[in-house]
Amino acid sequence: MSEKWKAVPDYEGAYEVSDLGRVRSLDRTVTDRRGRTQVKHGRILSLTSDDEGRLQARLYRSGQCRLVRVHRLVLLAFLGPAPEGHEGCHDDGDKLNNRLDNLRWDTRSENGYDAVRHGVHFPSRLTHCAKGHAFNERSWHLNSQGKRVRSCLPCRTDRGRRSSREHYL
Repeated sequence: MSEKWKAVPDYEGAYEVSDLGRVRSLDRTVTDRRGRTQVKHGRILSLTSDDEGRLQARLYRSGQCRLVRVHRLVLLAFLGPAPEGHEGCHDDGDKLNNRLDNLRWDTRSENGYDAVRHGVHFPSRLTHCAKGHAFNERSWHLNSQGKRVRSCLPCRTDRGRRSSREHYL
């Protein structure tokens, strides 16, 4: 299978992104602040990680730098803009795998479920509370908004006892 390249939306003629998750600049002529023109040769860009561990590329236009996540570039170039309320999702849970066949637009909720399924959602990996009590199936309950949440049953019970004792004092 050969690598397919498409222009990065809003950066046509300057950058392209591939279905394998690579970003490259194209040969172009630029004028600097002093009015001098230079020929810039295209190359594969070095990618950096953001605070969340996702790969990002530095794209320049009119002297302004913009950091853009690579998975979004791939999705925008090959699938078009995200539908309302959707975000970029990695099918395998690996934030570094930006191949087109691993990406899709989906809802934030579905992205959260993916994180739990792939074992990368931190709270769902916890086995004990801060006081050392083990989580089990009884740790799940409905909160005041009717949302299913997990908290420590012994700690929750102890909090209830303390508040009822304070009520009668």
